[in-house]
Amino acid sequence: MNVPDGFAITAATTNTSSSTNQLQTEINSQLQFLEPDDFEWLYASSAGIQQKIVSASMPPDLEVAIDQAYGNLMTRIGKRNQRVSPKQCPG
Repeated sequence: MNVPDGFAITAATTNTSSSTNQLQTEINSQLQFLEPDDFEWLYASSAGIQQKIVSASMPPDLEVAIDQAYGNLMTRIGKRNQRVSPKQCPG
């Protein structure tokens, strides 16, 4: 099977990032009031949690590691500034 070049960010890395930003504490706080049958609340709460995750700062060492992995990927595939996700790539 032909697998395209790339790199991955592990769940452990995501957990480290969440800890750095105290996101898990905020998420747990939201989940304390979980009402599984209140879909409107679930949607609003989920959207709020997602926004906190998206707007959280990335730990500097993780940012450097991702930039390096991206640079290595571009070198391997012989391209520069290739888009690899919906968000604009570093570079």
